[in-house]
Amino acid sequence: MKYLKIFILSILLFSTFSFLSIFDDLAQSLYRNNAPNLSLGFPLTYYKLFFVKHSDFNYGWNRNFIWDYLFALIISFGIYFLNEFLKKINRNGL
Repeated sequence: MKYLKIFILSILLFSTFSFLSIFDDLAQSLYRNNAPNLSLGFPLTYYKLFFVKHSDFNYGWNRNFIWDYLFALIISFGIYFLNEFLKKINRNGL
């Protein structure tokens, strides 16, 4: 059951990182008043959408999708085990 919680947390972190990477690109394009160049992924970009002309766009996938998910999974394991460690310390009164 604890591993299911870790995997759910990693999916939520991965989705949040991806959303924030799009949100950052959109905010920058609004500030600069030009067409947005969207890039998904943190810390590595796994999808890119960019506009060549006003109505045309190009896109491309990278193989960084797995690495970004593994990054989120490692952070999830760290958060989970740190939380368990802190609970154990609080129960023992240290």
